[in-house]
Amino acid sequence: MLFLIKHMQTIAIALAIAGLIGAGYYIKSIMAQNKELKIEMNLKETQIINIQKDLNTITNSVVEQNNQLEILEKKITIIDTEAKNAIQVFIKHDLEKVSKAKPALVEKRVNMATQAVFLAIMQDTIAFNKGVTQ
Repeated sequence: MLFLIKHMQTIAIALAIAGLIGAGYYIKSIMAQNKELKIEMNLKETQIINIQKDLNTITNSVVEQNNQLEILEKKITIIDTEAKNAIQVFIKHDLEKVSKAKPALVEKRVNMATQAVFLAIMQDTIAFNKGVTQ
C-alpha cells in the first residue's frame, strides 16, 4: 500500500508539473496573441485619428461652402428684386409711345442704361474670375 501511495504521489507531482508546463505554454501563447492585438489596436487607433482629421476637413469645407451659398443666395435675391423693379418700369411706361414722341431722349437713356449694365457685367465677371483663380 505504501508503494501505491508513493506512486500516486509521483503521478500527482508529474501531473502538476505537466499542468504547470502546459499553463506556461498557454500563457506564452496568450501573451504573443495579446502583443499582436496591441499592434493591431495601435494601427486601428491611427486609422481612427486619420479618419477624424479627414472628417474635420470635410466638415470645415461643407461649412465654408454653405457660407458661400448663403452669400450667393443673398446676391441672387438682390438681383432678382432689381430685375423685377426694372420690369415694372417697362410695364408702367409705354416706351413705344415715348420713343415716337421723344426719340432722342429715349435713345440717350437706353444707351446710358445699356452702358451701365455692360460695365456692371464686366465688373462682376472680373470679380468672379479673381475668386475662381484664388
